[in-house]
Amino acid sequence: MKTQPKKKKIVRKPPNFSPATLAKKAAREIELEEKKRIFIKTLAETAKVAAAVEAGGLSHVSFYTFREKDPVFAKLWDEAVDVGCDKLVDEATRRAHDGVLEPVFYKGEVVGEIRKYSDNLLMFLIKKIRPEYRDNSKQTHDGNVDVTFRWRTDNDGDNNPVSTP
Repeated sequence: MKTQPKKKKIVRKPPNFSPATLAKKAAREIELEEKKRIFIKTLAETAKVAAAVEAGGLSHVSFYTFREKDPVFAKLWDEAVDVGCDKLVDEATRRAHDGVLEPVFYKGEVVGEIRKYSDNLLMFLIKKIRPEYRDNSKQTHDGNVDVTFRWRTDNDGDNNPVSTP
């Protein structure tokens, strides 16, 4: 008869609640909260996740994990993106309306400035504000497709079907 091997008894250490351990954990939590705050602040300033990740000092995976697991952080993230996008719209409006000064060169020397306006920015801003100026190209499909075949003759005289829309 086979004997069962004796099971090893697993001895678990109790959690370390020493003041030094608790202080380290608290310091780490404070550091992470500060990095999250810097991330959100930078995201609101730039609307760029990459810039916010760099400023926050952690990996992008860490920040996306925080977003996934912390609904408050996710809400702050969304609000920061909205603020950043509003700043981009403000800057686009300024450039479209007020223009930007660009230097004028003559023989390699700056001899003046010229103000340039962005018609493209102005067009996009108008489309944002006024729906009647938007490109409303909606494509619908009723489920039927008509295909027409025409025959062409190759150089060797073979007839080959070619589909055309």
